[in-house]
Amino acid sequence: MPLCGWLAWRAARDAPAASLCAFLVCGAPFLVMWSRFARPYAVTLLLCTGCIAALWGWRGRRSPGLAAAAIAMGALAAWFHVIAGLYGAVACLFIFGEDVLRARRSRSARRPLQSFALGAGMAIAMGLLLAAPWIEDRQSLFGKSGIDHPGWATIERMIAIVWGGLPGWLPALACVCAACGVVALGRRDRPLAAYLVALGVLPGAILAIIGATSIFQGQNFLRYQLPVLPLLLFFASIGAINVVRGAMRDRAGPHAWIAAAALSAAYLAATPAIAQVARPDPWYAHINYHWDYRYRRMDYLRADRSYDPPAFYRKLARIAPGAATIIEAPFEWEAPYDQLAYYATFHRQKELFGMLHDLCLQDRPRLGEVPRDPRFRFRLFVFLDDPAAVRATGARYLVLHLSVPHGKPFPDAARCLAKLEGLYGMPTQQDDRVAVFDLRPGEAPPKLQ
Repeated sequence: MPLCGWLAWRAARDAPAASLCAFLVCGAPFLVMWSRFARPYAVTLLLCTGCIAALWGWRGRRSPGLAAAAIAMGALAAWFHVIAGLYGAVACLFIFGEDVLRARRSRSARRPLQSFALGAGMAIAMGLLLAAPWIEDRQSLFGKSGIDHPGWATIERMIAIVWGGLPGWLPALACVCAACGVVALGRRDRPLAAYLVALGVLPGAILAIIGATSIFQGQNFLRYQLPVLPLLLFFASIGAINVVRGAMRDRAGPHAWIAAAALSAAYLAATPAIAQVARPDPWYAHINYHWDYRYRRMDYLRADRSYDPPAFYRKLARIAPGAATIIEAPFEWEAPYDQLAYYATFHRQKELFGMLHDLCLQDRPRLGEVPRDPRFRFRLFVFLDDPAAVRATGARYLVLHLSVPHGKPFPDAARCLAKLEGLYGMPTQQDDRVAVFDLRPGEAPPKLQ
């Protein structure tokens, strides 16, 4: 956030617009989510931003220090995520193209040679870092390319995510503000505006042409070109502040600051970033919560009855929130096959997750479960072969999912059910989808509302 605010001020020389940009970046739910996620998108975004800024600084000063910093950040970004290397490459090509056009007028090859050397250094540094993955595991490096391609629906959803799920016509208005920002910056500094537009458009266009796994989904297309998000927020900030100044016919008065504060507060109130991190549940980072912010908590699935939770979850929904902690098993670690995140939007109870491997799956490799090791401190995991540990959680119900529509088959359900019956008695409720064990059978059942 401080880096984006400072860079926005350096680029626009407009303090209200820079402050607004910083707050928008701070509150962008997609950026907040990836900053809390154990994947390299957040650090890659930071490196790409630093690389882009250092290259623009080098363009004017030709400083060896800036060149070294840009090369280091660009190469490291590519090492974290190959597609991120496009940003350093496009920036170098832009500067080289500028130098070539100037050289035709000045009849001097000095500057083109400098920018060519910079681009070559960037390419070599990227190649050195990517050499080992290329040699050892080329399939993992490039196996996802050329599979899927984005369409108009992809762009529409991506834009909705960029603006944090703003309702109704507001995303269209935000896009208009971004376009106004491009025009306003172009009037003040045309080369910088062209540089940033190229960085916002060309990597995405190249990615769309090459193709990648599942980039027909707006969420995936955006995360592969994450730097476009703060770029759009930057242009929208400039555009919004310039529109306010034009409407008020006052460039030096307080209206710009008032507008920046009001827009920051309105954005944070309208988007789910604060609501999601204020009290994060176990499913905060589940991708379905970030698939499209216009539909909070996966509301778009409500119309498809095949996703409906088991009847027991409807009963849980009638119990006061937080009054009946549940332990659920099996735990599915692959988000696209996990339906418990959606079921959680119905029942509003605290959730723990039961590990089944040591209970009934010892004849196969441990997959998606943590081993018994004190170094793993996952407070929401409990080993179901240890009744004392299970009861120490204070949970009221243990729920074994026998089958999960849209999930993975569970062929060992009968074997695991028999083992659980030996430890916790017979289920108090069972149908074709779940078996429910009351872990405190001697107590009165929770009251239904």
